[in-house]
Amino acid sequence: MRREYDVTIRFAYRDDADSLAQLRERAGRRLSGGPLLVAEVHGSICAAVEFGGAGALADPRLRTTDLVSLLRHRMYQLHGVPMPPGLVDRLLTPELPDPAWFER
Repeated sequence: MRREYDVTIRFAYRDDADSLAQLRERAGRRLSGGPLLVAEVHGSICAAVEFGGAGALADPRLRTTDLVSLLRHRMYQLHGVPMPPGLVDRLLTPELPDPAWFER
């Protein structure tokens, strides 16, 4: 069953520090500290990628692989470079988190 909901992709703000700290804790890793692009669903940051880097954070409790792919796609767009082969195919069949999870 395909569900529809909004995903916001944006740069992280200083106000996101607490949400990003929680995401880092859940993901069990840190990023280099540069600018981040984040994917927000229902007001929660579920994934983040380093802008200009290869690092990514994703909530392991959710299916966030496609959110990370969307973030990388947007990063490539902003940098003006073509996407790597295979990324377009992944974006055509996303499996994003169930919106009901965010209503807990």
